Amino acid sequence: MPISRVTEESITVVCSNCAVARDVQRADLVLGTKRDPNMICAPPCACGSVEIFVRTWDTCPSQFTGSRFDVHRRVVNSLAQCIKAAGRSHASHAPTHVGETTAPPDLFSGDLDAAVVPLPAELAARVA
Repeated sequence: MPISRVTEESITVVCSNCAVARDVQRADLVLGTKRDPNMICAPPCACGSVEIFVRTWDTCPSQFTGSRFDVHRRVVNSLAQCIKAAGRSHASHAPTHVGETTAPPDLFSGDLDAAVVPLPAELAARVA
């Protein structure tokens, strides 16, 4: 389930299982899970699938620069920074997030509140 769009209030997530596009409120997202400080879990889709986005700390390999993969990871990293800045860290990792002195190297360079991420062709053809 990739993110296909970001607005000031929500993200549009496309389910890779049932291909339904749905809006998830950004205020409902939390950075970190009980086990991992870099995960963002979207609420489950009606079909039961759960999207997990992972904040990354490495740089995108140069052969993928500008690709859908590159844009998506930059959007996820920037979204994670916004969630963290809003104080919505999982309780298990809040001290870790507060103590971070750097940001992931790959951040979205445009207006995150108007980001559009191209979908993989095979998924775009199925979107409901």
